[in-house]
Amino acid sequence: MIRTPTFTAAAAILLALTGCGEDGDSSTSPASAPTTPALLACSDLFKPGQKIEQAEAERGCLDRAGGVQVVGGFRCDDGRDLWVMDSSTGAPAGWGFGDGEFVAVQDATSESGFQKAYQTCKP
Repeated sequence: MIRTPTFTAAAAILLALTGCGEDGDSSTSPASAPTTPALLACSDLFKPGQKIEQAEAERGCLDRAGGVQVVGGFRCDDGRDLWVMDSSTGAPAGWGFGDGEFVAVQDATSESGFQKAYQTCKP
């Protein structure tokens, strides 16, 4: 007999909290979903001489047409990320370590600075 009153009381409390009435109208507003900050344009995230914001680079960026671009890179043995940017995204082609300076170059794979950075990244 103890279970029935407990269940009935719990059901009444649940109905009161959810705002269910006979007409099905709810007086409470639905909980809002957490919002994700908007992605930056690739051209804003990767600027020559500017610090590459690690957290932003991990999220990706928006190309000229507003499409989401996944930024290519390498996870270094020391925990850093070495990012490589392609000019088709609207940002200049180049490379840089997360939270380090972005270096604009024509072709990262043939540029000596990138090659040295890659060697320190992946021995």
